[in-house]
Amino acid sequence: MIAFQPLAADSSDNEALHRKLDRFRELLGLAPEGSEFEITDMVLDRSETQIALRGRSLMGTLFFLSQSVAVPAIDEEAGRVTVTRHTDGSRFDWDTLSGKLLKIHTAGEDPVNAFVKVHYRGHWFYIGDSDLNSKTSFGLLKYLFSLQSEPGKAAPLLTLSAGG
Repeated sequence: MIAFQPLAADSSDNEALHRKLDRFRELLGLAPEGSEFEITDMVLDRSETQIALRGRSLMGTLFFLSQSVAVPAIDEEAGRVTVTRHTDGSRFDWDTLSGKLLKIHTAGEDPVNAFVKVHYRGHWFYIGDSDLNSKTSFGLLKYLFSLQSEPGKAAPLLTLSAGG
């Protein structure tokens, strides 16, 4: 629930804020005089007293966070990864969007102080043990995966052909 607090009408600052709130209601298709609005995920079938919010899918979140991986130059040069560029050809800096949410480092040798690490194609990818933001984001991803998995569902069955 989102609620707008009543404002005193005697201040010019309050008048400007009232105009902004009226514009906010108009842009979101909300009741003009409403002061309380329910949050819903029903984008197409909502009332004038509801604000529809829909978050990213888990795959969309993973794509966004995958841009925080420091990719070895050899993989970039071999065309194994996509490099996002501006229309002028300059490299897009994903850190301007993701900030310090997640940072996956790359090393040629087994990292000593890694919170989590994986060896892939001759390189180590890891989250530093002192990087609290990345550790928290990684924990949240694990939690989101657990929420999405269905309890009691068996793993996929692998079937191999035994004859012609």
